Amino acid sequence: TPYAVEDEAVDGNVAAGLAFSGTLVALGLILMHAAAGDFTSWEDSIIVFLVDAVAGIIALLFIREAISRLLVSGDLNKEIALDRNIAAGFIEAAAIVAVGGAIAVAL
Repeated sequence: TPYAVEDEAVDGNVAAGLAFSGTLVALGLILMHAAAGDFTSWEDSIIVFLVDAVAGIIALLFIREAISRLLVSGDLNKEIALDRNIAAGFIEAAAIVAVGGAIAVAL
């Protein structure tokens, strides 16, 4: 995001907190899936984890940008950071959690 999440949270921006929490949940879903599976050996399991985790996180970054452009007619980051629009933060959180779940299933 072009805004500093920590600064927004300190300033009490609930919209930024919602958007950030959605991102954390999506990352958790991706990493949970990357860590799941049968253990074969340390080397094989770590390689599979890293490939899944990196691919999922990169996909999440690109899809988050697409979501911000498709779901809101204006600038989603402006709505969250400057206007403190809680609905925009919730839309981003819900969409990114859904995408994180879809990425986790797809990996």
